[in-house]
Amino acid sequence: MTRRGDPPVSVIIPAYNSERYIGEAIASVLGQTHEDFELIVVDDGSTDRTQDRASAIRDDRIHVIATANQGVGAARKTGLDAAAGQIITYLDADDRWRPEKLATEVELFRAEPEVGVTFANFVRFTEAGEWLPDQFQFYRELSGVRTRPAAVGPGRVIEGSAFEALVGFGEFPTFQQAMAFRAEVVSDLEPASMEWDAEGVITFHEDLDFCLRAFARTGVAYFTEPLVEVRRHEGNATAEWDKAYRAKLNNLLALELDLKDLKPGDRRALRRRTGKEWVWVGRAEARRGRLGTALGCYVRGAAAGQPLSAGKAALALPRDRVRGVPPSARNLRSDS
Repeated sequence: MTRRGDPPVSVIIPAYNSERYIGEAIASVLGQTHEDFELIVVDDGSTDRTQDRASAIRDDRIHVIATANQGVGAARKTGLDAAAGQIITYLDADDRWRPEKLATEVELFRAEPEVGVTFANFVRFTEAGEWLPDQFQFYRELSGVRTRPAAVGPGRVIEGSAFEALVGFGEFPTFQQAMAFRAEVVSDLEPASMEWDAEGVITFHEDLDFCLRAFARTGVAYFTEPLVEVRRHEGNATAEWDKAYRAKLNNLLALELDLKDLKPGDRRALRRRTGKEWVWVGRAEARRGRLGTALGCYVRGAAAGQPLSAGKAALALPRDRVRGVPPSARNLRSDS
């Protein structure tokens, strides 16, 4: 239930050729127990009836914006620029929220002024009606993060630097449909573009870029109860995520380059995490038979503060098949 004095909420749905699911996504927003929000649907140049389906739903809180096709990051930014709310939330057009999502987030933001970002657990479901395990099973590192109970409600507030804690995760909690942001934290963040290689594998992920930059700016809290239902189908943009072994590395390298004002502890944590990713990328390259490239990755991983894991991985290479270190890895100076 909405209370007097609650901060206004903007819900942004970027949609591209989503006529099959957009009605269900919108219905899950209109069914929220927190009723004070605006819903901005950004039709990203769809060639189907997505815009018609969204416009046909009669509710004064819904605003539909039609743009040329620019990608989901740009569509989210279009919605953000149009948003009037103090709290910004996103929902993918093929997913849906459980009824208490907005109320749970608003309650925490009201009680915790130092928290600027929240993320929630979620569950996946298939077109056949199968329910998959919840997302927090993939956040094994969460049990080691120092937290306290939120002042009210079921949330946990991360103590100390949230960026330092979260950037070390193997699976980053950066699924925007399960998150909420104070507008003041993200209003000036420019969108990154999703990038793919020639084989159609993701090499840069805009969700990861946006959310990690937000983590670096503010306090973070989370909810262990699933508040979101994420649909698994053949058209998911993240369907090839498990093959995109370079995507996380590329995102981390971009953060190292761009975030000049990180606190020393945050920068050390980012560097260590980048080192781990170099090693993981090296292992993936080795499995593909690219042993020279793999060795170069291990050198970079060692230089970024992971000498032990990089050394173990290098020793596992079939030495008689190693043809040398790629030129990009030669003369690499370690400052660890």
